Amino acid sequence: MTTNANRPPDGGAAPPDSAPAAAAPAAGPPAAPAPAAPPPAALWLGLALAMGGAMLLANKGILAKLLYAEGVDVTTLVAVRSAAALPVFWIWAAMRLGWGRIVLRDRRGIAISAAAGLACYYVGALVNFESLRLIDASLERVLLYAYPSFVVLVEAIRRGQLPPRRTLLALAITYVGIVLAVGALDADLFDANAYGAALALASAVGFTFYFLANQAAAARIGSVRFTVFAMTAATAGLLAHFLALRPPLEELAGFTSTAWGLMALLVGAVTVLPLFMIAEGVRQLGAERAALVSTIGPPTTIVMAWIVLGEVLAPMQLLGAAAVIAGILVLEGRGLRGIRWNRKGEGTR
Repeated sequence: MTTNANRPPDGGAAPPDSAPAAAAPAAGPPAAPAPAAPPPAALWLGLALAMGGAMLLANKGILAKLLYAEGVDVTTLVAVRSAAALPVFWIWAAMRLGWGRIVLRDRRGIAISAAAGLACYYVGALVNFESLRLIDASLERVLLYAYPSFVVLVEAIRRGQLPPRRTLLALAITYVGIVLAVGALDADLFDANAYGAALALASAVGFTFYFLANQAAAARIGSVRFTVFAMTAATAGLLAHFLALRPPLEELAGFTSTAWGLMALLVGAVTVLPLFMIAEGVRQLGAERAALVSTIGPPTTIVMAWIVLGEVLAPMQLLGAAAVIAGILVLEGRGLRGIRWNRKGEGTR
């Protein structure tokens, strides 16, 4: 069953971080018949919204690097960004559910949500933005985009079953692409990228945990609540981390006008706005079409990083990026929808 990790199953929007808008396939029972194709106007609107949202999200690393150049450190950036975005998520949840229905007494569901938020959007976000200090924004985006392949691996281990051959091929393509993108065939390039790439991949593992926790908790509390509780826990962790390490008023007073402008863009145009655009795009297109459209994200980062930052990936790295995108596209393909795995690695419907 193919599930869009940037869209909660009940139609909610994406978490406010740098999760790639990719579908994360996982084995499961046969899916329901595909819905009827949307009318042309809705299709084009959905395409524009999903593509535009993915392209806006792709600029996260670029804005982060510009903020670093303005003297903003990782801890301050992540804490301010999360704190500024959190109220939007509560308003969104209230619009979806009503204020009185957001908080439940399901302690287990809330605990799972909070743990996922702390792992992915507290620890994972700090690690992710630290990686952006060390490697190119385009390389970070490509590595983060590979996280659906980790979901497949975890699911295979949990079920004790080999994935279908097509999935194994997609995984192989993805991981060869990661090796090439990091520059493993060039000793100097690999040495320059190894630590930052490891941090980016660790962040991708955090997204994997978030996705799987969403699957576990959504049936109990719904994905809107899961997202809000996860983001609230992560923001609390980030603010506590920030207050413990920095004098907040002094730190914020040191922001230049350029830094405040960049932060506003990071929160408004690259975090909050894409959330609603992707959610509406998924509603118009369906999760599978929207996930395929989202593959525009990594190429957008590569082009924008070249234009804005002057970053240029080596030919080997570009080949690796293409391989990662191709592998994820295969994982998102219709052939994986509704496949149940057997122990021979053969897909059965």
